Amino acid sequence: MPLANTKPGWNWVSEYQVSGIPWVTSSTVVGVKRHDFITVTKFITVKNISGPGAIRVGFTLSGTQGSNYYPLSTGESFSGDFRVTSIFLSASADTSYTIVAGMTSIDARQMPVITGSVNGTGSFDGVG
Repeated sequence: MPLANTKPGWNWVSEYQVSGIPWVTSSTVVGVKRHDFITVTKFITVKNISGPGAIRVGFTLSGTQGSNYYPLSTGESFSGDFRVTSIFLSASADTSYTIVAGMTSIDARQMPVITGSVNGTGSFDGVG
């Protein structure tokens, strides 16, 4: 008889009470760049390392292209306790950045799709 062991879901509090598994990347962005995570994040930090302008940090493509983003000037960073499976960065000129995230063991497929759309379920105000 097979075991039907449960797997952690996106509302499992214990996944957010323990230290996150480290995930780090550094790169450049001009235009829009999307970073997908294979597990749900516990926290995210984004730093604008260098470049002529600001980076827009958002949780949807529409957010970075509209008004639902957080601007980071050169040298600034942004941190938050967010459970997401992707993040979008946008810049009008070649800009260097670093992302540090703490990962849970929750599979990204367990997370609902974050959208600002009012059509259907899964709508989250203020994301895009």
